Amino acid sequence: MSTREMAYNVIDIMTEEQLSEFLKNYLGLDEIPNSDTLEALLELRYMEQHPEEYKTYESTEDMFEDILDDE
Repeated sequence: MSTREMAYNVIDIMTEEQLSEFLKNYLGLDEIPNSDTLEALLELRYMEQHPEEYKTYESTEDMFEDILDDE
């Protein structure tokens, strides 16, 4: 069984309270935010772990140039 499968199994048996505490600890928060904020925080965590999947810029000028070129 992979680590991912073991983690899914553990999550499946956790209560809602345990899951909330896990998320608070994992994200370093004092309380669980609303669902939109939580989704954004989890996305940020993923982006930090997989930077190769995202475009980066040397400056804000380069970023805005790229954004405006797409329009």
